[in-house]
Amino acid sequence: SRGLEGFFFFHTPNMAQPPAFSPVGEKRLPSEPLAMSWSPAMDLVAVVFGDSSVVLYRLSWQKVWARAAPETKAAASADGSAAQHDSVSVTALGWRPDGKQLALGHSDGTLCLVDVEDASEVHSQSLGDSPLTAVAWANAQPRDTLPTSKQHAALPLRRPVAAGDRATHFLSDLPPLPNSSDSRFAGDGRQRPHDSEGGAAPAMSVLVAGTDHGHVHILAMGVFGIGQLTISASDSGASTSDTPASVVALSIARDLKNVAAVVRCGESAVLNLFDTSLLNTKQTELATIASQCAQLKSLSQYLSATIKAMATAWETVLLEFDSKLASFARTTAGHGAGLETQFLNLLLRGTTSLEMQTFLGRELTPRKLKTLGATVQSSYTRVEKLVLEHANEVIRALVFHLGDLRGLARCQSRFGSLGLEEASVSRALSTAGSLGLKAGELLSVIHGSKHNFKSFFSWLQNVVQALEGTSTPATTAAVDSHEVADFIRQNFSRHVDEDGQHTVSIEQVGQYFRNEPLKTAKEEQGPLDALWKLAAETSGPGPMFQERREESLVQLVTELEADLAKLYAQPACVCSKQYTCHRRDTLVSQGMSSDGIVSAEALDKGHVVAVAASPDSPSVRVFRAVQDEAPESVKLTTSADQQVAALHLYSEHCMLLTSAQEQGESVLMRAEIEDLLELCSSAGEDGELNDAMSEQRKLPFSAKSAHVSKRQIASVVADGVHPLVHLFDLDMEEEEEDGDESQMDISAQHSDSDSDSDAL
Repeated sequence: SRGLEGFFFFHTPNMAQPPAFSPVGEKRLPSEPLAMSWSPAMDLVAVVFGDSSVVLYRLSWQKVWARAAPETKAAASADGSAAQHDSVSVTALGWRPDGKQLALGHSDGTLCLVDVEDASEVHSQSLGDSPLTAVAWANAQPRDTLPTSKQHAALPLRRPVAAGDRATHFLSDLPPLPNSSDSRFAGDGRQRPHDSEGGAAPAMSVLVAGTDHGHVHILAMGVFGIGQLTISASDSGASTSDTPASVVALSIARDLKNVAAVVRCGESAVLNLFDTSLLNTKQTELATIASQCAQLKSLSQYLSATIKAMATAWETVLLEFDSKLASFARTTAGHGAGLETQFLNLLLRGTTSLEMQTFLGRELTPRKLKTLGATVQSSYTRVEKLVLEHANEVIRALVFHLGDLRGLARCQSRFGSLGLEEASVSRALSTAGSLGLKAGELLSVIHGSKHNFKSFFSWLQNVVQALEGTSTPATTAAVDSHEVADFIRQNFSRHVDEDGQHTVSIEQVGQYFRNEPLKTAKEEQGPLDALWKLAAETSGPGPMFQERREESLVQLVTELEADLAKLYAQPACVCSKQYTCHRRDTLVSQGMSSDGIVSAEALDKGHVVAVAASPDSPSVRVFRAVQDEAPESVKLTTSADQQVAALHLYSEHCMLLTSAQEQGESVLMRAEIEDLLELCSSAGEDGELNDAMSEQRKLPFSAKSAHVSKRQIASVVADGVHPLVHLFDLDMEEEEEDGDESQMDISAQHSDSDSDSDAL
């Protein structure tokens, strides 16, 4: 047992131990898997099927959850005449080292982080338009040496400051957004892309994602970009620059000092080893910046969802009323008094035109007015609640984290070399503060408009009833005519839209949700105007944040997003210049087909190992190098009827799977990299693959792919329309006495597999 509750294991002290490479289970899959990856921390395996659905299984092959295929995206055609629908597929997957998150790369360049517990989306971002072809993730190891007491005294920051360290003491969790289409905010409020238990600093983790155009994105905590590696076609030995260099294998060392990237360019495969020592020497600072920026990204997305919810709650209510009044305004535009004059005449003199009487009798009946009035009041309440409970809280959190980030930017000795500039942070902080003042202004407008709207509807309902003669407007005197007149003047003055058509603006609240300047900005002095004037006259410091009365709420949100984007881009640009490629080696010079197989692993202290094979070539290339030393490389040949179906590097071991489809059989092999290199170096350049492998097992079926878990469990997928996946334990010692008789009867132990298969 591994101590994981709810998992099914095959080893108990009372059972006879099966021999090496012993089969421990099998399962029929619903369709052919395109990719498969075992969790590095738990007995879980993620499988991507042909329809791009992702299914998580236990070791017993019990389904944990299934994630549907990505939604198809609509794109404009080349001539702009019609929309085209581009299908999005999962093209890469990788695990976070602690097994809590799964990274999914997509064909449209989107990277999605998924929570392993419930398949919910933790974070999603676009890394460009190129498909993501490889993903790798590593957690930082503790430093080899600890600084002395004198060195500690010189450090202005002892450890990474998690974004939640101080925020948990001063900020409350954001409430879930009602009716939000974003699952991250519709459930338990603000999501944190990284884990920080008990306010502890987050451990530095680095995710690398490669594309089919030779780019490798480096992201701290899996969400914050801290640089990019670029491998051109000329670097990969291509004769022309038109041939793309596609990243086919990625690995990052656990000490974060090296990134290994294998690119396929034409018929060649080239190993590139990059020096990323900055990730190690500055891991404290990078973890701190990434922690803060991850929170800012999540908060910014929450703010955008809040503004969208506010606009939806408002526009759906007033759409009908607004369109009716605008239509009436256009009808009377060429003759007679305007809408404002007619309503004022009706209010002050009790007279109106025939057109107004017809409009009120047909479009605004007492029943419609009553229903519309109640709905408008409800809409005001919802928007007011969204501002108070959501917008204000998330803006306050943004200001808080930007203030912390500005404090870090002022420590130039630690963060200046990483591109964190105080000017950029201060610009975003100022915009966020102005956004908070704009939210307060919106609350004031809502309060006044809500009261005047209620008075107007009460008066209008009495007028319509009087015109119909159904009742006497006894309550007309109770309505404040000044409030009604103010409402009419503010909302019913004649306007001309972009098309030159006469229209009206019946409300002041909705203009805050448009990406354009306010048409009826507040004319009175704001609460901070006097302070700004006093500061200008005395040359003293003004208020921290400035009121920007001409701009709408959406305009300020858009500006804040642009400020944050610039803030995020600067560290990525600066860090990219500090990564260098310190060795480039050709693994396969020719004959590497598009379905060739490559595996590479960057190890600590500049070590790198790689293996490469192509189904069209009966050989396997094994490669190892140490920093600037001469590499060791051997070629192992297979028999003519065998093809390499899979190969994997793990823990200084190499696992290979060869398949002879004509004979309907396969061979599963394993050997240590050190043994392979020593064996072949003594015998010459080439060697026989079967002779070099220390452990082998013949399989009575034609295999298509194989994958290995950290627990030394190999999953081998048999070829077929409805393929079987076979599990083998690679870490069992062979028993001399029992031999094959101790093997487990797989089909008998898994007789219930058909029911699980039907469920899938």
